[in-house]
Amino acid sequence: MQASESITSESITKAYDQKCNQLRHQFSKDTNARAIDKMRATVKDLHSRVSGTIQAVDFISRRIKKLRDELQPQLAKLWQGLIRMWKAMLECHQSQIMTISSAYQAKNSMPPSGSTDFSKQVAMNLRDEVLGENPYLHHCLHTKNMLV
Repeated sequence: MQASESITSESITKAYDQKCNQLRHQFSKDTNARAIDKMRATVKDLHSRVSGTIQAVDFISRRIKKLRDELQPQLAKLWQGLIRMWKAMLECHQSQIMTISSAYQAKNSMPPSGSTDFSKQVAMNLRDEVLGENPYLHHCLHTKNMLV
C-alpha cells in the first residue's frame, strides 16, 4: 500500500467514524426516517470501503510475508558465500605477506652485488613460489611479458 492509499484509507475510516456518530445522534434526536435511511446508506457504503481497505492490507501483508520466507534462505546463502570469500581473501593476503617477508629476508641475506648468479637464482625461486601459489597472477605476468 502506498502512502497516498494509506492517507485515503485513513480519511475513509475517519469519515466512517463521523457518519456513525451522526447516525447515533440522529437516532437519539428522533430525526425523520428518510434522513436516517440516507445516513445508513452512507455508513454502509463507507463500511464497505473500510472492509475493502482491510482486505487489501491483509493481502499485501501476506504477500510480504511470503516474499520474506522465499528470500530469507537466499540471503543466508549470500552471507555464507561472503564469509567464505573474505576468509579466502584473508588466507591469500597472509600468503602474500609470507612471500613478501621471504623476499625481504632473501634480499637482506644476499651476497654483495657482484654475485649475479645467486641473485638470479633467488629471483627465479621467488617468482616460481609466487606464481605457483597464484595461477591468476601467473597469467597476468605472462600476458604482460607477451606485450613487452
